[in-house]
Amino acid sequence: MSTNQPFQDKYLDTKIDDAVEAIKHFCHGLTPYVAFSGGKDSVVLMELVRMSGIKYDAHFSVTTVDPPEVLRSFLTSFLMLYGNARLRICGSS
Repeated sequence: MSTNQPFQDKYLDTKIDDAVEAIKHFCHGLTPYVAFSGGKDSVVLMELVRMSGIKYDAHFSVTTVDPPEVLRSFLTSFLMLYGNARLRICGSS
């Protein structure tokens, strides 16, 4: 263990590496459907999938609960973070 990196950081790095390797293994040759809500859990999942380097489709479902300003803010943030990602927006009727 290096003196400039706390134990929990190495532990977290190991967890991240394991998750990325699992995504690569289980999605080999596939294009997974990644549901993205903009919440903390889906942000972490999107980042792990992005780190894996696999091809994926991200899907965001628009609900009637979110005001248009929130949707606009989300889309702007998503494009800044994942500009090259494919995002499908599914509307509610």
